[in-house]
Order: sequence, then C-alpha cells, then structure tokens
Amino acid sequence: MNSYHSHLQSCFRQKVDAHFSQHLRKQRGISWSGDRRLWLALGKTLFVLTPLLLLLHLWLVSRCAGLDDRLQVQGKVRQQLVSEHVNLRVKKQQVSSPERVRLVAAERLALHVPGKEQVKHF
Repeated sequence: MNSYHSHLQSCFRQKVDAHFSQHLRKQRGISWSGDRRLWLALGKTLFVLTPLLLLLHLWLVSRCAGLDDRLQVQGKVRQQLVSEHVNLRVKKQQVSSPERVRLVAAERLALHVPGKEQVKHF
C-alpha cells in the first residue's frame, strides 16, 4: 500500500501556497492596472508636458517656415547678383577693349593714331 500511496502523490500536483503566488505576481513588474498614485502622477505630468511640447513644436515649425522663406529670398537675391555680375564682366570687357579705348580717346581727347606720314624718323 505504501507504493500505491507514493504513486498517487506523484500523479497529483501539490497545492501551492497563496502567499507565494502573490509574491511572484508582485515581482513581475508594473501591471497596466497598477498603482493609482503612479497613474495620477503620470497623468499630471502628461497634462503639463503635452501643451508645452505642442507649443514647442508649433514654434519650431514656424521658425523652420521662416527660415525656408528667408532661404528662398536669399536664393533669388543671389541669382540676381550672379546675373548682374555676368553683365558687369561683359561690360568691362567691352569698355576695356582696344577699339573702345581708341574711340573714347578720339571723341573726348581728340587723340588719334598717327599716320605714317605724321611720324618723322631722325
């Protein structure tokens, strides 16, 4: 009978102490239904931080939009300056060409290139 009794004990599960299972549940971490004080603190924190983060986000978006507008204006100004620079270089080449110098010297100063008969060799 002893063997029968030991066989029955090995087939049936022993009852676990309720205190032990409660202790295991507490060690698993925070459950979603957790402590009310924790949820109230989290709610208050989110209540304060959410509008602040929203305002920060809106401010950053407006700053980025302002920077984008400035970049577009600066790009247009740069294009105008590059175009003006090219025009001024062309004008400089035209003004400093030998033909233009001779023409201005003839008009304003009455200077002309001497002819062969004007130059005397000694």
